[in-house]
Amino acid sequence: MNILMLTDFSTNARHAHQYALELYKDHDVNFFLLHIKKPCLNSQKCSGKCKLGLHQKLMSDAKDLVKINQQAPPKAVLVEGSFIEEIRAAVIKHNIDILVIGAKGKSAKNQNAIGSYTQAIATKVKCPALIVFENTSVVKPTSALFPVNYTDALYPACLNKLKNLPVWKGLSLKILELKPLTTAEHLVLSSKQILENTLKKQSFEFINLAKQEDSVTKEATNFDLLVFAAKNLSVGNKVFSELKQNKEALHFKTPLFILHA
Repeated sequence: MNILMLTDFSTNARHAHQYALELYKDHDVNFFLLHIKKPCLNSQKCSGKCKLGLHQKLMSDAKDLVKINQQAPPKAVLVEGSFIEEIRAAVIKHNIDILVIGAKGKSAKNQNAIGSYTQAIATKVKCPALIVFENTSVVKPTSALFPVNYTDALYPACLNKLKNLPVWKGLSLKILELKPLTTAEHLVLSSKQILENTLKKQSFEFINLAKQEDSVTKEATNFDLLVFAAKNLSVGNKVFSELKQNKEALHFKTPLFILHA
């Protein structure tokens, strides 16, 4: 398995890396630590000094992370260019299975629990993404909440990405059924059948959220992980909207695992 950890050298990014390294401890994993540098406006004036400084900083961070998981020392990768495009390129080049992203949880600038860059990565880069908040406890998850509303098709290839989690076999999974935004009953039944067939060997149960306006993130505070499929756009939009608009979400600490096929 190959895991790409994004860094901007912030405290919350380092915390996310620690979480991932602990989560995949004693597993056969290759870690890549990626920093994306904005192109210099005047490269001649810089003479490459800024790039050298960033490389040294990146190597230092990678060295520090070895102390957490000595079996899988991260490989430092420094690139220059467009943020989303460089992440997409790195995912293809290194055959990445999971992206790891740090989230501040409480921003002094906009008071959002999650930033626009983080949401863009999670939705626009077609790779499963693990978003870890700065106040997330560094413990292996034992329970997960998976909200669905059957409005958008769920695919086995996407659901099977859950099995990349090292705690998958012992994970207590709850399927949170939201009110469908479709009146096509056959689509609801089809998606539910796909869920049951794909997860049939896993311990899981369905629970129902009585009202569509109820908070998914509030329900998720009792779980170690919040999972949703990127293709289920209305669910993803609901989660991100809550993290941006609800003041209580400023202290949200349940990591998000966004599934892509």
